[in-house]
Amino acid sequence: MTLSTDLSSEAEASKPSSAWFRRKRSSTRWLQHFIALVCLAILGLEGWRDWTEYEETLEDTAINTANLAHSLKQHAEDTFEMTDYALSAVVELVQVDGTSPEAMAHLHSILVNRVSLLPRLKEISVYGADGQWLTSSSQALFPDKPNQADSSFFAYHRESLSRRPYFAPPDRNVPLGERTTSISRRFTNPDGSFGGIVVASIDPSYFARFYSRFVVGRQGAIVLSAKDGTVLSRYPFLADFAGADPTRANPVIEHLNRTPAGTYRFVSPLDGLDRIGGFDSGTNFPFVVVASAGRDDALASWRSEVLLRGSAIGTLVAFIGLLGWSLVNQLRRRETAEAKLAVLARIDGLTGLANRRSFDERLAQEWRRSIREGTPLSLLLIDVDQFKQFNDLHGHQAGDDCLRAVAHVVDQIARRPADLAARYGGEELVLLLPATDEEGSAQIAERLRSDVEALALPHPRNEPKCVVTVSVGIATLNPQPGSSGDRCEALITLADNALYDAKRQGRNKVVMAHRELAV
Repeated sequence: MTLSTDLSSEAEASKPSSAWFRRKRSSTRWLQHFIALVCLAILGLEGWRDWTEYEETLEDTAINTANLAHSLKQHAEDTFEMTDYALSAVVELVQVDGTSPEAMAHLHSILVNRVSLLPRLKEISVYGADGQWLTSSSQALFPDKPNQADSSFFAYHRESLSRRPYFAPPDRNVPLGERTTSISRRFTNPDGSFGGIVVASIDPSYFARFYSRFVVGRQGAIVLSAKDGTVLSRYPFLADFAGADPTRANPVIEHLNRTPAGTYRFVSPLDGLDRIGGFDSGTNFPFVVVASAGRDDALASWRSEVLLRGSAIGTLVAFIGLLGWSLVNQLRRRETAEAKLAVLARIDGLTGLANRRSFDERLAQEWRRSIREGTPLSLLLIDVDQFKQFNDLHGHQAGDDCLRAVAHVVDQIARRPADLAARYGGEELVLLLPATDEEGSAQIAERLRSDVEALALPHPRNEPKCVVTVSVGIATLNPQPGSSGDRCEALITLADNALYDAKRQGRNKVVMAHRELAV
């Protein structure tokens, strides 16, 4: 007996059982993957777009603040230059008229008038070579002014012959609203010796009023400071900066070492707000202007658009998902129905075995496989003995139960995946045994016959056993290359003749068809 354990894909694919009709990968899974991919693609593209717009919004804000800082830097530069022009004019008057009391009294009236026309100036004062006050733009003719001989700007002009103006940063220990910055120039006596200095103090509130004209948002700020970080003016006004570390109060200072102008993002150490800023430093005077906008303010419009667009996209994705889910369910139900129909088209409704159509297809496949592999092919044709009398005695319902019981025995005998049990017609069943020789098929047939008899189903008209029995005809062929697929009908004919012999010999018999194996 030859029993093949190598199962072919053809046999596995065509077996009419739960394994035989195991469904291929459902197309619903591909549809689910496609719908998920579409939804993820929409969400991914929208997320990428939102992130791109997020970065563009921050970049645009940085550029806008940098442009504003550049414009305000130019304004501050112009302010300091105009102040310096006023100082130059005063220096010329002093050097021409001298520093006599009469000349200082005359200069006082000129300074009062000039400062009144220049709101950016707080005061212009003249000091002699010893640092003593001579005159100023103050309304009081003899104000109480301290000696400036020890001041930084006085010492600079006294020790330097440079005629360039000196920019004195504000005192960081003075409250922000009271801080002033000064620009000073030296003047000389007719003999060329050091004659003193002229100092102009700039009103910090002038810059605060000017900066208040610009819209920088609830979290924005504009800061004017010296390059050492000491803040001169700020809008909006904050509490006192006195004693604060200037580099901490104005973190842009560290950027000035790399570039005179640019943009940066920072968390303000003064109020803890996250800001995006642009800065620009003066060219002729040591100051820097910082314009910044709050990150929340800058992203407010972006957030509202993302929320609105995100709601629409979310609704669209949800709709696609629900529609896809509905389509998947419909397709799954359709596939389930088609699978059931496919099973019904290949399965005998009464016995649960393969039907005649499935058997014919499988027989042709196994015939071709036997030719390829050079293995024998056996067929058992089984008939229930005296089945018509059983129906007449017990009724058709009992006859159906009897046929199902016999079919169950046949199906149990077909243990290998390549074996096929089928209903051939009426009370006739078949068992196809690929890669099985005469000896093996005879053993299987005898076991099948004895198992049916062991069921002991009462059948009084089937003497001498008086139980349900079966007759089995066996045919075994060994197809050779070149034989036609139509020759597989010869296997059925041989098995049918053997079955006829079994009936003629008294039933409940197993008969082997005697013929050459080569066909």
